[in-house]
Amino acid sequence: MAKSRTSLVFALASLIGAQALIFTPADHADKMWDTWLYKNPNGGWLMNYLVKHHSGRWNAVSTALSVDGVHYADLGVSIRKDCANKTDCAVWLGSGSVRYCSS
Repeated sequence: MAKSRTSLVFALASLIGAQALIFTPADHADKMWDTWLYKNPNGGWLMNYLVKHHSGRWNAVSTALSVDGVHYADLGVSIRKDCANKTDCAVWLGSGSVRYCSS
């Protein structure tokens, strides 16, 4: 794991008070990149991440949910860029951010 990615993992873990935050997409053919991590003021966490879903291009955003911010349930692709019907797909998928929402 690259030093910058390791630093990001520990920064996220510190933010949620965990010893470690490790996540791998449930579909191991997918390649994960940028993440959007949000804390729900009513409890739980939502993570979206840019993914190469069975493609050589970054073509989707996938979603995972967590109760404790450490253990995530991967829900898979939530937004696709390369669909059969182009009017139902995203035109552009961009970078992510990490945001903390206090209640």
